[in-house]
Amino acid sequence: MKIIENGKEIILTPIPELLNQNEEVYKSYLCDTEGGRIFSVRSGRFLVSNPNHKGYCYVSCRVGGKGRPYSVHVLVYSSYSGMKQSDWRAMGLEINHIQENSKHINEISNLELITHKQQFQDKHDPYIRAKMGTSRRLNVENARYILQAWIDYDGEKRSVFVWEIVERFGVGYQSIIDLLEGRSYKNLRGIV
Repeated sequence: MKIIENGKEIILTPIPELLNQNEEVYKSYLCDTEGGRIFSVRSGRFLVSNPNHKGYCYVSCRVGGKGRPYSVHVLVYSSYSGMKQSDWRAMGLEINHIQENSKHINEISNLELITHKQQFQDKHDPYIRAKMGTSRRLNVENARYILQAWIDYDGEKRSVFVWEIVERFGVGYQSIIDLLEGRSYKNLRGIV
């Protein structure tokens, strides 16, 4: 199926992963693999994706009248490859986001299938130390600065703010979420 969005033609393809549910669900959603987005045939719009606490984006697809969460990167790769997640898992493969700190970027150009072992090899990913938990830690000055920046932030989406801070300070997504939600640097609450 093709649609026009902002004067640009977008090709939408079926998502084999949704065949795990039933034929109706499979026919209700299509994928823009180049844009990393899921399209609802029923509403005629792209679904809003929301990141979880680890930064992976999810969409809610209607299954039996209820919303069921699906990982956007799994649906995109399924649509691109024509396989279900169980197929590539049976081959010992998993999806890797190529760019560092880019779990929210689900375009097919940022996704690849590799083994679990490959994800943790320095040759494959020069940022592997950050993924393994040895990334830089925030100091009190940086935490205070981030909290003040959050107070002054006038953007609409928290995830955009968090990703900007992650890239600027080289820390993990969850570290920033914990700071903003008061689970870390609790002594700074009320001071900033």
